[in-house]
Amino acid sequence: MAADDVARGRVRRPQLHAAVGQLMAAVLGDLAAGDGVPVFATVPDFGEWHRHGQESFVAIRRGAWQVPGRVTDYRFLDTFAEIGAVRTVVAADEVLRAGGLPGRGGVRAHAPAIGVDAG
Repeated sequence: MAADDVARGRVRRPQLHAAVGQLMAAVLGDLAAGDGVPVFATVPDFGEWHRHGQESFVAIRRGAWQVPGRVTDYRFLDTFAEIGAVRTVVAADEVLRAGGLPGRGGVRAHAPAIGVDAG
């Protein structure tokens, strides 16, 4: 890793940044074309349950994005050709391919989600 690749303690990966940027542009463009404007609603926030006596209370989260069902499928990003470039960049990066930076949790847990052999 070259010294130029490190800035303020963070490793820069411009190729990965560019590939992910292209993927996200494709994803957001597809969502805009297929689903129109985002839908926001008030929903229960099950992460904030509180109990008082015999009655249950739940927090309400206003302005929550109603995620289209297809986005929740773990294979959603596979429907975009741009994911190939992301996989290629990750596979070519010695640190990402090996599981990430020591002490930073790495990417090993996320590797299967983007189709990279974490072994």
